Amino acid sequence: MVSHEVRTPVQNIGLGLQCIDQSGLNDTQSEMLTIAKASADHLETLVSDILSDTTIGQHAIAPKSFQSQEALNLRELIATVCRGFQAAAQQKNISFSYTIDEGIPGNVCIDGLRVKQVLYNLIGNAVKYTESGSISVATTKKVLAGQPHFQIIVKDTGIGISAEQQSKIFEPYATVGAKSKNSSGLGLALSNRFVAVMGGKLQVTSQLGHGSEFTISLPLITAEESATPHDFKTTHEEKWHLDSNRILLIDDNEMVRQTFAASLTNSGYEVTQASDGLEALRMVEKSTFLAVVTDLQMPQMNGFELVEALLNLHTGSASRPINILITGTLSREITTRGTELFDGVLFKPVRYGKVAKLIENIAGRDAMPTDSALKPTPVE
Repeated sequence: MVSHEVRTPVQNIGLGLQCIDQSGLNDTQSEMLTIAKASADHLETLVSDILSDTTIGQHAIAPKSFQSQEALNLRELIATVCRGFQAAAQQKNISFSYTIDEGIPGNVCIDGLRVKQVLYNLIGNAVKYTESGSISVATTKKVLAGQPHFQIIVKDTGIGISAEQQSKIFEPYATVGAKSKNSSGLGLALSNRFVAVMGGKLQVTSQLGHGSEFTISLPLITAEESATPHDFKTTHEEKWHLDSNRILLIDDNEMVRQTFAASLTNSGYEVTQASDGLEALRMVEKSTFLAVVTDLQMPQMNGFELVEALLNLHTGSASRPINILITGTLSREITTRGTELFDGVLFKPVRYGKVAKLIENIAGRDAMPTDSALKPTPVE
């Protein structure tokens, strides 16, 4: 509940500012808005970091209950994350490459969400702190203590880390240098905890002024050949209402609805709003929607109950709406029950345009997203 109450207003600030940015401003207004947006982005990062730090701290006693290990395609997971950073590196004229050892199997039992989070943190830092040269991400198979492991090595030619800083780099709120480019100092601390919870180790070797090398070592547990990778259903072959351009947006917070509606409208969609699940269900019974975008915590009928009712409503139908959940918390229920019900999930705060991009991705339309159904908010 705390996460929901904190993330929602932060999200509203960011989305509101981005909506204003689309309205046409004079030079002075544009300059002030740029400052406000930068401050909002920094606040968003801090809030996300602090809440993530609190969440993993609550699970520190029983780490196994925090994990969500499933059979996932490790090769594709790593490649997808790396491809997401190629444009950012190119903008800085930095060489970016990634390699995956042929010995790395496809389906591996891992906590995909946490592996992605760690990779986003490490590669994001590499891009941020490297002004020239190169960044490489290499995935290899290795035997450690007699057990098979996979290692992901993120290497850059950036500013490097002094020996003194390396001794405390994994402590909460530790930063690199006097000014750390809007970093909250939680990213590496969280990454270290995530890797430890998954039974692995995160190590760093670096020299000030000569770049850094971070190595993730995790147990390599191969899934059964018959196992199906467990993910949100963005890759399932479904028949959507592709002839519709209407989005049904459900949230009991009017400000949230207005900001998301403005974003979706600017993306060319026709938006209908509902304040609770029961109202939304009645609307779907009468009309056709391309997608249903819902909050989780709502009175009368929550997001899970709503989508269960929608799936039952469309049983036997040739097509149905795309079901998307927007939530401020990551729980076991979302990674289990959520994967069965929803076609995509976005975690608050949600950036301007991400809902539309996720819908376009699931529907197979031309515009491709920078987000994915399981991509968590990067922590820097």
